[in-house]
Order: sequence, then C-alpha cells, then structure tokens
Amino acid sequence: MNSTNTQAAPAAKGGVGKLDQFFQITRRGSTVGQDVKAGVSVCFVSVCALFMNLQIVTKAFSGNIPYCGLYLAATLTAFAGTLLLGLLCNLPLVQTASLSLSTVLISTLGAGTGLTYENLLAVSFISAVIYLALMLIPQAKKFVYSLLPGSVRKALPVTMGLYVAYIALANMGLLDGLALADLSNAAQGGASVAPYLRLCAMAGVITIAAVLLLKKRRVSVPMLNGLVWGLLVFFLIAAVGGDLLFGNVFAQNRIWVGINPDKLGEMYTIARGFRELELGAVVTKGFDFSAYIAAGGNVAMLFIQGVLTFLFVGMYESEASVLGANADNQLLDDDGYESASGRILLANAITNAAAPILGAAPVSVGKQSAVATEDGGRTGLTSVVCAIGYLIAAFTWLPFALLSAYNASVPEYGHAGYVFPNVIQAGFQAVDGVMLLAGLGMLRGARKLEGMDWDEMVSFGATVAVGVFSQNIAYGVAAGVLVFALAKLFSFQSVELKKAGAAVWIMAVMSAVLLMLALMGTAKTAGGSGQGGDNSNTTTDTAVLTLDANSGQFELRPVK
Repeated sequence: MNSTNTQAAPAAKGGVGKLDQFFQITRRGSTVGQDVKAGVSVCFVSVCALFMNLQIVTKAFSGNIPYCGLYLAATLTAFAGTLLLGLLCNLPLVQTASLSLSTVLISTLGAGTGLTYENLLAVSFISAVIYLALMLIPQAKKFVYSLLPGSVRKALPVTMGLYVAYIALANMGLLDGLALADLSNAAQGGASVAPYLRLCAMAGVITIAAVLLLKKRRVSVPMLNGLVWGLLVFFLIAAVGGDLLFGNVFAQNRIWVGINPDKLGEMYTIARGFRELELGAVVTKGFDFSAYIAAGGNVAMLFIQGVLTFLFVGMYESEASVLGANADNQLLDDDGYESASGRILLANAITNAAAPILGAAPVSVGKQSAVATEDGGRTGLTSVVCAIGYLIAAFTWLPFALLSAYNASVPEYGHAGYVFPNVIQAGFQAVDGVMLLAGLGMLRGARKLEGMDWDEMVSFGATVAVGVFSQNIAYGVAAGVLVFALAKLFSFQSVELKKAGAAVWIMAVMSAVLLMLALMGTAKTAGGSGQGGDNSNTTTDTAVLTLDANSGQFELRPVK
C-alpha cells in the first residue's frame, strides 16, 4: 500500500482518533474530514446508478416487476456491498448496481424469449456462487488472477475511462438530438421555456470548468465542490425563472421522481418497498424455465452463456473500476495490487451471491470510485460514508430529486407535462460533467504502454478498441486475450509459447466461446428472435422521446 504522507501527525483525540487508527488515515496521507467529504462526493454521484438500473430493468420487462421493491433491494445491496468493501479492503471503493451487467444480461439472454426477471436472477445467482467459490479458494483465486495477460489488465482503466467519458458526453446531450441547438424545438417544450433550458444545459459545462479550476488551484475535494457549484447555478437559474420553473419543478413536479411507473402510479415509500421486496423469489420462481423452454430455449446453453457473461463482465468491470480509481497508484502500488484485488473481488462475489436473494440485479465495483480518489479519499472510511448515504437513499428519494442525471430512457419524468421533462433532460448535467472528468482521469493508465513489446501493445489496443466500440468490458477483455494468444502462437517460438503459460490458453478458449455466443446472439437479434415472444420491450430496441399532443406528456416510443 502506498503511503503518500509518512510524517508523524499529532495524535487525534476521541472518536476521530479511533477512526484514524482503525482506517490508518494519517498513514495513507489523508484526514478524517477529507475521507468523509470524498464519501459524500462519490455517494451523490453513484446513487444515480441505482435509479438508472431500475429504468433498464423495468423497460425490459414492461413494468411487470415490483418497482419499489426492486429499488429498495438495489439500495440495500449497494449499502451492504460498499460497507463490506470499506471494512474488508480499507479502500475508497463503492459498489452499486452494474448498469453494464444488467444491460448485457438482458440484451444477450433476452427479455422477450419467455424469460422472466426471476429467471435472470437465477442465472445471476448461479454465476455469483461460482464466482464466490473461485474467490474463496486461494489457489483458484491466484489462477483466476493469472488468466489475464498483463497488457490486457493494463488496458482496463483506459477502456473504462473512454467508455465513461463517452457515456457522460452522450448523457449531457452533446452527442445526440438533445444537444443545445435543439432545446428551442417545439417538440421539446416550445420557445417559452427554451431560454431557461439553454441556461440550465450550461450547468454541466460550468461544473466541468469549476472542477478544472479547483484542481488547478489544488482546492480540497474539487469534484464535490465543482458539483456544488454546478448545482447552485442550476438552482439560481430555476429561481430566476420564477413560478414557471421554480414553482412547478421544485414545489410540485419533483414529487414525480419517486413514482412507480406501473399503472397504479404508487409513490415510493420504504414500507411499500418492503412489501414489494422479492425476497427469495429467485428460489421460488427463478428456476421455472417452462416458458423459455416452450419458446424453444435451451436452458443449458443459457446458463453457459450467462455464467461466462457474468464472470467476464462482473469480474473485469470491477477490476477496471479499481484500476481506474488507482490510475496514478494513489492507493496501491503494482506489487500490492494482486493481494488487494483478491479481497476486492471476494467482497464483490459475496455481494453478488446475496443480491438475487433480495431480488436485486448484479452489482460491481462502481466506476464512480474514481470520483472518490480524485477528491482525496484514501481509506475505507470513504466507503463507509457512501454506504450510509445509500442507506439514507433507501428511505427517501431526495438524492434523485437533487442529482438525477439526464438519460433519454427515463419516460417516467413525463408525468408532469412540458416543463419538468425538459428541465430534467437539460438541467441535471452536473453529475455527468463530474463523471466526464473522472473518465478522462482514468486515461492516465495509457502511460503503462511504455516498455511493452509489440504483442503486448497490440493486445492492449485490441482491448481498448473492442471494449469501447462495443461498450462492453467483457468483449474488450476477450478480444485482447485472443490477440495476445494469437501473437504468441504465430511467433513460432517455443520460448514465447511457454512464456504465455497455460492460463492464457485456457482464457483464450473461454474468450473465443464468449465472442462466438455474442455473435450468435447479435445475428439472432438482427434477424428476429426466432423463439417467439414480444421483443418490443427489450433494451435492444431503438426508441425516441415523443410528445403526446393530447396528454402533453413525453413517452418513449419504439422506432419501427
């Protein structure tokens, strides 16, 4: 473990001193206040992932799952997983719902092929148990670590950084039809609110500028302070807008953020969340694949593909997030990373084994962890503070009312008519601005290209290219491993073949199988499911946000 500040510090008194001693805060070159602030910062950013994950799942399964129970399960899982990371690993890392894993499992395995949400929980549960077993056996854990060539592992933070930056830019509306130039379009609310929307859309840009200025001036917790600046600008704009924006949005319409999107339209409360909690549904309903079999599905192939997908995406997305947060070796040096990664992945495996029992989607070490390290978080105290924030979020929707990041797949905001959907889409870009800078910060890992052999550089490039363009860490890892193995194979040198090791060849075979299954799934989707069922609600459809002239509300409608 790196120690950036080894100078003796005056002994702290009372509870602060005990925290310092337990988490070794001074030894890590931080302070209790610094780590607490970093925990608040990463909590505000990462809690949005919980809400976005709900949109992915509910859209895929057409609202036929208990929305409030799903949210509570995801929040409690993130709380327990993040707390476990902080106490077991003593690192400023967080766990949250894995958007990538949920999206990949739903789109790859399919929501329109007779599979239910509980079926996917069953696949996740079996995969997580296998994952946990590997992490509990020291020899197996060491073998799993050796599966990945060094060049592919070094490419993970760069891949994650580019992916995060791309998603942030897209969410800010700078890569699609909701860019600043389109905010005056009549379909987006008309000219009456357009001037305010243009100003609101600048909140993200102001946040980015504020963070960069604060970092240059070496101000404490620049991400959190920059985020506050961006939000203050938004609140001021809303206040200047008078009753049109401030009254409608903050006094009335924000209550709709917590609405259950089913026909009942029930407001979330923790009591309703507990009533709708699908506790144990993975056992009672998850292994009933009769509808899937009737639609022509193969359960054995489903589990093979599901387990490989889970292990590749879950394990390596988590590792990419850790390496991205540690881009400058602020937390761990190269020698200490292997042992620390075992504890990190163990905590992730334990959390993922428990999540399906609560009815929650899979979790991963959040890419938002980079925000914590950028704000000076150095110990598990940061994780504990974030976990407390998750627990608070289980009782209230306040974090979403303040920090809901723009996402085009959130039609539930449309209940309130013109103004609220527009302000949500244009105004809450401060979080995305922070994540953009966090993603760019991960690119510092590209420095590790120096000194690589040509075969390592090619596998590094393949990992980054495929991972970013497919928006899937698992496919990037698989491509990088295959390229590395082929480079060794075609060197026709016995020394190089032996140097690769048996683990690399085993990983190459698994990578080939994963990519073949992915290509088969892509071809099937392109040509129709072939298995029956209604695919109109899967996440692979293309949809646009359309204004209903009769109701004055926005709806997400598929493009035929």
